[in-house]
Amino acid sequence: MSRPARWLPLVLLVVGNAGPLVSQIVLERPPAGATSPTIVPAGPSYLSAAGYIPTRLILKWRSVPNAQFYQVYRSSTFEAKRMLHEMSLAGLAGFQEMETGDYWLVDWPVDMTSTYTYNIQAVFVDAAGTRSYSTPSPSASAKSPAFVAPANFAYTSALYETPGKLRLTFTWSPVTNAQQYDLVFQALDGRTMSIPTLTSKTTSLVLPDISPHSRYNVCIITVYLPSVRDDTVRSCIAVKV
Repeated sequence: MSRPARWLPLVLLVVGNAGPLVSQIVLERPPAGATSPTIVPAGPSYLSAAGYIPTRLILKWRSVPNAQFYQVYRSSTFEAKRMLHEMSLAGLAGFQEMETGDYWLVDWPVDMTSTYTYNIQAVFVDAAGTRSYSTPSPSASAKSPAFVAPANFAYTSALYETPGKLRLTFTWSPVTNAQQYDLVFQALDGRTMSIPTLTSKTTSLVLPDISPHSRYNVCIITVYLPSVRDDTVRSCIAVKV
């Protein structure tokens, strides 16, 4: 069995006054195991940052070809720029929008008084483990939203089916990205009753069988997540029936 040639002959035919001249140039094959130049991924684009809920910011960026990792860099009013995350495509598998293919990531907890600035950089790693980096994405900045209590909190009263009893109906305006609401009733004697975990789609509550000549201070609190709430931010009304 013959060994493959390590050279490729290239024949050039040059026509001149003295007749045709024939020249042969030998081109060497690349040595065994040689690799092609490292691929440099394009810089991520369409990076956006926005306040999601208090102490949470959400980032979104467009995926780019040949990226195997994405590095997320962050700076803020109180901190210098640093790498916050390096995430592989496998690690981002659950954080990709089906319609657009864009990736998203929630940064938390963040200081609610600080403005945060982000960049994304794509990384390619070849078979030899050599890394190449894209140019950084354009910057995007955001600040955490504040805690908000439901607006337009009010109540109406009406006669209830039980003689001598009343029915109270409480209503309020929904809060963006709220998961639930808690209602807190406080009587004049200091007794407190809570009605927790009203779902985010609930914007009214009916309480039947209320005794007349009662007085309460009733407050509603926005709950963004079980661990993201501020009970001092509330809407309150005085109820007298």
